[in-house]
Amino acid sequence: MTSRTWISRVLAAIALVLCVNFAAAIALDPYGIFRDPRGRKLQVVFAARKAKFLLSKRYVPANFDALLIGPSSSENWDPASIPGVTMYNESTLGANVTEEKRIVDQALSRGHFKLAICILYPTMTTNHTMNDGLDAVTTAEALGSIHLYIEEAAQILAALHRPIANASAPNGATPLKGSGQRFDIAHFTASYFDVDPVAVADYTHMVESLQANGARIVYVIPALYEPCRLLNAAEFAAYQRKMQPILPQAATIDLSSSEFETFRANPDNYVDCFHVGADGAAKISTYLAQHIN
Repeated sequence: MTSRTWISRVLAAIALVLCVNFAAAIALDPYGIFRDPRGRKLQVVFAARKAKFLLSKRYVPANFDALLIGPSSSENWDPASIPGVTMYNESTLGANVTEEKRIVDQALSRGHFKLAICILYPTMTTNHTMNDGLDAVTTAEALGSIHLYIEEAAQILAALHRPIANASAPNGATPLKGSGQRFDIAHFTASYFDVDPVAVADYTHMVESLQANGARIVYVIPALYEPCRLLNAAEFAAYQRKMQPILPQAATIDLSSSEFETFRANPDNYVDCFHVGADGAAKISTYLAQHIN
């Protein structure tokens, strides 16, 4: 075999692999990019930041008219019970508002949203770092990337009735990973309550963009496990006093108020100080559905 023949065959093999790769990406289309996403039921299995970024380009605006925006403390809240809207949960593990804004911006270019629930919590504004390559992700990754191949494999397994555990629901609500309870009740460090000016500006711009899109804003202060909250109550109160005059004015549902104390005091509702379990998430969703208006 001559070197020219060998090179030709290698190039032909590479071209074939690329064609198969692109054909599979377009046919399976786990992010709803390449064909009509209306009515589809797409899930997030891996790399949630990039997945929700890509899903928000077409899938979210085509199927949902409301958004839940927050960190991991709201990631497993099921927004399906909120009346009058079809809500997508954009929350991601460890997210700050700069990351959430980048994801939400994808949906705003095509969608029209009636309601946006925005979590108001210190970790949302501590910094403006973008993690997991969210700052550089592009639509091209829907044609070829590690997370694409994992999503494709998950889609095939689901078709074979072998779904992957901890995959999100089609509305973005994602079960917490891990099991069991662990309560590290401690006084949080001062840096936990840092307020980064870039993050605050991003929060303000995100809310203003949502309002310009037609969305009604509702801030939600999440419910920490009561012993953790009490130990840090003064710092949380100071954070809320600082933030609420800065952000655009809107209704607030305060799950740290006395009305929700019985829920917060019950350890069965939690897996740790910050995250509710499945039963706790269901109770919060029901509460929001009753009070959102």
